[in-house]
Amino acid sequence: MAHGALLAHRGRRGYHIELYDMGSFLAEVWSNPQTDHISLVRGLDSRRALAPYVTSLNLLEMTQSFS
Repeated sequence: MAHGALLAHRGRRGYHIELYDMGSFLAEVWSNPQTDHISLVRGLDSRRALAPYVTSLNLLEMTQSFS
């Protein structure tokens, strides 16, 4: 989390999930809001994994940060 840029967040099955740009890959961090503990960290390696974020990602904002 300290080395990536937060792109989006969502909830699923009681978890808070954040999507981070890590430079050469994307990562999800799943945390339990009741305990504030990280339950899962996973690297994403396919476009299909981004489907849950389609409605919350602002692609224009993301591309402006690269210029």
